Amino acid sequence: MSLDSSSSPSAQISPVAGPEVRADGDDLRQTSLINLSWTKQSINLILVGETGVGKTAMVNLLANVCAGISLEKFDDKVDLSNELGGKEAAGSQTIAPKFYSIICANGQRVNILDTPGFADERGIEFDRVHKQALVQAMKEQIDSIDAIVVLLHGDSARLDTRTEYALATIFSVLDTSLPDNIVFIFTNVSSPPGFNFPISSLPNWLQSTPRWSIDNPCIRWFAYRKALSQPSGTVDEDSLEDMNDVAHRGYHAGLKMLSQFFQHLDKCQPKPIQGILQLYELSMYIETHVSNIIARSELLAIKRATNVGKEIEKLEQEIDASLTEVVDACERYNKLSLAGSFVRLLYCTIHMLQYRDASTRKLQELAHGVTDSEVLDRLARSIGRIQKEVKVLEEVDHRNEKA
Repeated sequence: MSLDSSSSPSAQISPVAGPEVRADGDDLRQTSLINLSWTKQSINLILVGETGVGKTAMVNLLANVCAGISLEKFDDKVDLSNELGGKEAAGSQTIAPKFYSIICANGQRVNILDTPGFADERGIEFDRVHKQALVQAMKEQIDSIDAIVVLLHGDSARLDTRTEYALATIFSVLDTSLPDNIVFIFTNVSSPPGFNFPISSLPNWLQSTPRWSIDNPCIRWFAYRKALSQPSGTVDEDSLEDMNDVAHRGYHAGLKMLSQFFQHLDKCQPKPIQGILQLYELSMYIETHVSNIIARSELLAIKRATNVGKEIEKLEQEIDASLTEVVDACERYNKLSLAGSFVRLLYCTIHMLQYRDASTRKLQELAHGVTDSEVLDRLARSIGRIQKEVKVLEEVDHRNEKA
């Protein structure tokens, strides 16, 4: 599959029952919980998180509920052509950023930028493309942000390597104007005892971030409808009744959660996207110069071995000049980024790749010694390349300390 990024498509979702339309009593009773819960004429949201956390399912929930649709009438509102595996895939992955504009039942508008998940199983090169596509989509679709909605697995009892890497990647593109515009939604939480995420494992400045938990009723309702469509006797009546009850409980809890969520968003001061764009440009500048430094350093080693004096001196000067430029760029990046340090993302990336290497080897052991040397070689090359980048940036930090 090509890694080329493309401009984000957009979709408009209209209400089935506006405030002037008399829908059935159940529709009006359920949607009234959120219809009047915010005053902004429009709200811009960006959904981010690791692959498989439920971002697209959250778009589906927001699109159905905000448009005034009751649970029994929920339908897919997302662009299934933008999902790997389409409708039938379990844990499908968003291919590219997708912009949804929901015309709500209260006449207001919720704009959502659904993004591909970070920690993409296909490789970290896809994460770089996702980051580039996200920034491009923001340029094309929005000029301000009401909230960055970070989705995390609420049933996870620890901050694992994938989640830590995904968070580091997310915060590497967010600037210091945005802390008050970040919210967490923890997925797969059916009740308070089901919330296991270790909040204390987050950075201190994130531990008091507004957060909500949800067991997404879209997922539960679609699973129930799919079970209903099976041939008679495939799923027993008790199981169907349980699935129906779970979906309805999740729906009522979800409505209350969304009411609180939108009340909070109404208080968030919209922030311009310029800081994110500037941060991304700085990161690309640093990556390009670090790659050039590595290439020149490898060439310098060859020249030193062959005693080419003049060329050695020229390369040393070029490397020194590039290091000086990277020192300045890193200083600006570190002040602007919520991640705090450019090199921190590289450390997290190395840990992520080492984790995948160990997982791949373990799976191959279980497969009775069958090895995929191509995958392991690719991981080894990626780890080696990033370790070289870390070495350059450690030299940059050393120069900063001396300055």
